[in-house]
Amino acid sequence: MDSEFDLVLDSAEFFFNGKVYKKCIGLKDGKITKIKGLLKAEKRIRCSRKFVLPGLIDVHVHFRVPGQEKKEDWQHGSKAALSGGITTVLDMPNNKPSICTAVELEKKRAIVEKKARVNFGLHFGVSPKHLNEIEKAKNFAALKVFMGSSTGSLLVDKSIEQKKAFSLAAQLKKIAMVHAEDEGIIRKNLIKAKENNKNDIRFHSLIRSVEAEIKAVKQAIALQKECGNRLHVCHVSSAKTVDLLRKEKLENKNISCAVTPHHLFLSEHDAVKLGNFAKVNPSIKSKADRRALWNALLNGTIDLIASDHAPHSFDEKNTDFFNAPSGVPGIETMLPLLLNAVNSKLLSLKKVVECCCINPAKLFKLKGKGKIFVGMDADLVLVDLKKEHKIEKDRLFTKCGWSPFEGWKLKGSVDSTFLSGELVFDGEQVVSNKKGLELQF
Repeated sequence: MDSEFDLVLDSAEFFFNGKVYKKCIGLKDGKITKIKGLLKAEKRIRCSRKFVLPGLIDVHVHFRVPGQEKKEDWQHGSKAALSGGITTVLDMPNNKPSICTAVELEKKRAIVEKKARVNFGLHFGVSPKHLNEIEKAKNFAALKVFMGSSTGSLLVDKSIEQKKAFSLAAQLKKIAMVHAEDEGIIRKNLIKAKENNKNDIRFHSLIRSVEAEIKAVKQAIALQKECGNRLHVCHVSSAKTVDLLRKEKLENKNISCAVTPHHLFLSEHDAVKLGNFAKVNPSIKSKADRRALWNALLNGTIDLIASDHAPHSFDEKNTDFFNAPSGVPGIETMLPLLLNAVNSKLLSLKKVVECCCINPAKLFKLKGKGKIFVGMDADLVLVDLKKEHKIEKDRLFTKCGWSPFEGWKLKGSVDSTFLSGELVFDGEQVVSNKKGLELQF
């Protein structure tokens, strides 16, 4: 006999219209179908002493496919995401080859749709040589504009080409997501560092300086005003940047920005100890910058938290500073770090939901995602706010097998993750091979 529900989450605490409720959540055919004080079902999970969140949405990941599978792939990346309570990811285009033509986008899509075990969307890369490809591309989340060089070959450092990209974003009603660092400043600083043999992580924040970020953000804002597109500034890292964005956003509703866990939880002091394992673009900056990021997160200047999960192999990182690639893994440690911050009274659980669920879904118009509500997709994560644990490399799912947060003791963990109503992570292992679905944009 058919049941009204495939599964009921019993006595679940969750946010409903911004307030905490404790009710049963009925799931059927991958959807939330009823929320009520008492629901009957043969299959039920007791949620006492747990809190239910919408599945997190990470809008900035690098799963390295195609071309860099030795660092990460969709099998390992999906498991890492699910273990971190993340059920939806948007993947970046700086692959090998770069995803900057319609043909390469379709090739990548064909690979990912077979391998993904999380819901996914794909960003499209802007290349000066392939600007005509943007209008040919189908079903992509946003245009990624590298104003400064980073991992991969994508770079749009000339203002006339940046303007063309922003104009196309406006025409197609797409978001221009920018890596906002000025390439000219970076190159000058890098030349100086090499001339003076500053082959050390301590000089990364001088090469990838606050000035480089500020100049690029100012340029992006000016172009956005001229072109009328939506602008999203990825991984803001400095006090001056968030102050500029705060003032601009008071009147400009077409600008959003994100912060990463590594910029929230690490400073230059940590980077010195971690060496190249804290080498990221933009750079990890001062404690004062880190405090400013937290303030901007709390006052609403920062809209999203995104992992910028960018794994490299241990051996690639374990070399001299100039040759080590930039980027750190972070998709499976993001939510545990934030839960620990909730326990430390640095932010509220409501803010975590806003920045990791509600706002990403709203910004990218992800139907059925980001909230616990009847009719929404049953992508859910149960968290145990009291469970203490330690980040250990042997327990990580990411293919690169290391974390800059290794050894950190945290309070608050992922108890279980559900994808389209099915239990896929049980707190220890991924227990289902359920396929993720591609999002429609």
